[in-house]
Amino acid sequence: MKIKTLKDYVYEYISKGIQEGTLKPNDKLNEQEISDKLGISRTPIREALIQLAADGLLESIPHRGFRVKPLSLKEVTELYIIIGNLDSLAANLALYNLSEEDINQMESLKEEMDEAIKKEEYDRYYKLQIEFHDVYINKCNNKELIRILN
Repeated sequence: MKIKTLKDYVYEYISKGIQEGTLKPNDKLNEQEISDKLGISRTPIREALIQLAADGLLESIPHRGFRVKPLSLKEVTELYIIIGNLDSLAANLALYNLSEEDINQMESLKEEMDEAIKKEEYDRYYKLQIEFHDVYINKCNNKELIRILN
């Protein structure tokens, strides 16, 4: 099992913020604010920001810092095609590994998602659908696929 470094922690924190929409396209990231919020030094924060830029989630602006990279409609479409295919692969690989408890959990989550949509609770729906997909993704027995989809 890999031990998470502070850089890994910051990377996950920022990427989760982007994924959940709390960090929006073109938002500037301030190292000192992140340091104050997380209570860690700026070095692992800077390392995480550099890695996030290398991975295409942030843009490095010379002498100004980093900002959340906006995606074009084409980039979003391409990403959804890739994610959809990988998600489908995970579901197929997990098919025979799901327990009755897993299936019951997924059915319950689906009912909660339907209810969230009816009530227009879209943030709740988003969190529930991630939880739904995580059930079978974590049962696909493919560590790299799990890492990519998470």
